[in-house]
Amino acid sequence: MFLPLRLKLAGLVAVAGLHAAPLPHACTAPADLREAAARAPAEHAYNDLGDWFLRHNEPACAVEAFREGIERNPSSPAIRYNLALAWLRLDDAVKVLRRAVELEPGSATAHLNLGIALADLSWQAAALEEFDAAVRLDPALGEAHSCRGRALFELGRFEPAREAIERAVSLGVRHAPAWLFLGMAESELGRNEQAVAMLERALRLEPSNAIAHCRLGKALLELGPDDAAIDHLKRAVELDARNTQALYALMRALTGRKQDVAEYGRRLRSLQKSEQAAARARVLSNFALEAARAADWPKAVYQLREAIRLCGQCPIRARLHKNLGLILAQSGADRAAAAELAAARELAPEDCDIQYALELLERRARHTDP
Repeated sequence: MFLPLRLKLAGLVAVAGLHAAPLPHACTAPADLREAAARAPAEHAYNDLGDWFLRHNEPACAVEAFREGIERNPSSPAIRYNLALAWLRLDDAVKVLRRAVELEPGSATAHLNLGIALADLSWQAAALEEFDAAVRLDPALGEAHSCRGRALFELGRFEPAREAIERAVSLGVRHAPAWLFLGMAESELGRNEQAVAMLERALRLEPSNAIAHCRLGKALLELGPDDAAIDHLKRAVELDARNTQALYALMRALTGRKQDVAEYGRRLRSLQKSEQAAARARVLSNFALEAARAADWPKAVYQLREAIRLCGQCPIRARLHKNLGLILAQSGADRAAAAELAAARELAPEDCDIQYALELLERRARHTDP
C-alpha cells in the first residue's frame, strides 16, 4: 500500500499553497509546439504538446497540456486517453477512461483502453468485462482478443485464455506477450510440448524476457531431464535475480550437482530473507500511511523510518523513502522531505513522481523566501 499519485500530488500541492499547474519555466517544450498551441488553440495542438512532454518524461507538464485540450474539446475520447497516460498511477487514469467510454460507448478502442488500465490495477474481472465489450463491438480487433486472453489467464481460466489468444494470433497479433501467454496457458493445461514451441517463439522476439526463460525451462523439465532447461532457468535468474520460481526449479533440476545446488540455495535463502524484510516494512508503511491520513505526522514519520531500517536493501526501499519524503513535506519539514526524496531518486531515477515532488518543494521554497 503506497501513496497513489492523486493523494501525493493533492496533499503536497495543498501544503505548498500552489495550483497543480507547473509554472512556465518548469515546462519547456519546443517553440514551434508552444507557438502552435498559442496561435491555434485547438485540441490537436495541445495534444501534440502533451505528447511531446510524455515522450520526454515530463508527465506533470503533459497533464496540463492535455487538460487544456479537453477544455477546448470536452467530448474527445482520444485526448482523455492521452491524459490517462500522463498519470503515472492508474487510479486517476481509470476515471478518465471511464469518461471516454461514456462519451463513446460504441467504441471498441475506448473499452479496450479502459480494460488495459483496469488490468494494470489487477482488477482482472472488471477488465475482462471491458475486453468482452471490445470484442463484441469489433470482432476483428486482435489486441482486444489478446488482452482478453491475458485477463482470462490471470483469472485461472486457462482453456478460454488459450482460445482467445489463438484468435488474436489468427488476426495478426504476433508480439512476444501473445506467444508468452499462449505458452503459459498451454503449460498450465499440461500441454508442455505445445508450450515449449510457443515460449520459444516469444523468446525469438524478446530474448531478454525472464518470465519466458523461466516458463520454458520449467516446461522442458516436465518433458524430462534437459540441459537446455537448466540453461533457460539460469538465464531467467541472470535477468531477474528475484525470480523465485526459476530458483526453485533450478534447485530441483540441479539435484546431484552439489556445488550448483549450494550456490542457488544460498541465493534463494538471501531472496527469501529480503522478501521477509520487505513484508515487515510494508506492514509498518501501511500503518504510517494511516497515521498520515489522520495528520499524526510524528507517528507516521517514526513508522516509516522504522520501516526503512527493517527494509535494509529490500526491494521496496525507494518507495519507502518516497513516502517518507511526501509525508515530511505534508508535515512542513521541507528540508528533511527533500533529503528523503533525493534518496528515493537515487534508488529510482525513472520515477517521475519523485522529480515532480522535488520541483514542488523548490517552488514552495521560492514562494516563501523573503
